[in-house]
Amino acid sequence: MEHPQLNGFSVYPKIFTPNRDGINDRVTINYYLSKQADVKVYLLAPDGETRYPIAEKERDVESGELGFHTYDYEGGVDLGAEPPPDGTYIVWAEAVDNVGNRTNITDTLTIEEGGVPRADIVNATVEFYNPETGAHVIPLGQTLAFTLTVENFGSVPIRTIGPDDGTHYQSDENFNTKEFSQSSGVWRVGIDYEGNPSYAYPYRWAVGKLSELEARELNGKTEYFLMPGQRAIVTGSIQLVDIPMGKRDVVHFWAGLIHEDVDIHAFNDHVDPTPINIGF
Repeated sequence: MEHPQLNGFSVYPKIFTPNRDGINDRVTINYYLSKQADVKVYLLAPDGETRYPIAEKERDVESGELGFHTYDYEGGVDLGAEPPPDGTYIVWAEAVDNVGNRTNITDTLTIEEGGVPRADIVNATVEFYNPETGAHVIPLGQTLAFTLTVENFGSVPIRTIGPDDGTHYQSDENFNTKEFSQSSGVWRVGIDYEGNPSYAYPYRWAVGKLSELEARELNGKTEYFLMPGQRAIVTGSIQLVDIPMGKRDVVHFWAGLIHEDVDIHAFNDHVDPTPINIGF
């Protein structure tokens, strides 16, 4: 009797960095099953014993049925779990049909810099001020500045993009008008305010001065990372050219540390709301 076949078995990418930074965070495993069979796919650790099961992605073709099958593996970090330790693993797939005919096939996968990213605004403290006077009074048309510190207290690098530390906004601008649109997996500092009628945290900055972060060439681009244990001071400013609708002379501003398209942890959201007096 014909054995089940896992035709076109493939694993991509071969280097996997499960840390939710949006680059090589997921592994796709594909094959075409030649006949009905029970299929198990797992990672076999370098010790030759520890196994990490990989679940099949739900599609029209049910698990074990003849046809194309795919697996989307993220190492558990999407659920807040630590992925398997860094190292080179065997991806093992085995198919067994209903009379016990067995086929297995293998490939390799290397895990690097795996882990759950963790960062915060140090001491949940943001300094808002008028750069000319140091006070919390900002005449309309003048500038509100801020300073805070971000710390990567996790075990993996966190990726960021611009606008760079120190970038100046007008209050009718946002990070899209600065040509740094939302990017899955990056971390940025944001400033928001009471009465904001649109997108949360419209003013965003990198989590440190880009020239002081680790730069890597990945997929033809320069990417910037705040490394584990590293702290970075972030500054920026906003010229207040108008007042939020429905507000008069006092508007609260606050900061956030945003992991874009992933989440904003409660302790990184609505940090240090500060009343700013807007004068006329």
